[in-house]
Amino acid sequence: MMVSVCAALEMLIYATAGFVVWRLRRTQAAADRPFRFRGGRWLAFAFTVLFGVLGLMASITVGSTTSLAPLVTLAAIAGLVSIYVFTYVPRLERRDAEELAARRAARATARAARASKEAAPEGTP
Repeated sequence: MMVSVCAALEMLIYATAGFVVWRLRRTQAAADRPFRFRGGRWLAFAFTVLFGVLGLMASITVGSTTSLAPLVTLAAIAGLVSIYVFTYVPRLERRDAEELAARRAARATARAARASKEAAPEGTP
């Protein structure tokens, strides 16, 4: 079953890469590229569909038999990753932003204290 899950993941990664290429070529059609070829956008779409179908086929077959176990395993993993990304990652980003704001405020306070100390006339504490 693990071989089927890994094969399905690989095919779905290729399908995702094809989708990303198709999307970029659609949204940034005039962008400079190191090379161009005819049918690039449609070829990317065709590979997206091809590898998506291959990924689906790999996710429902175990050896020569058909089983939904690899597909259910992939769906469970995808669900757990989605929960992590949509619930925990925003908290991490918020905490990082708060820490960055606190560091910036501390630096601004230190600069202001230094500037007022330098601007004070001699002999004043």
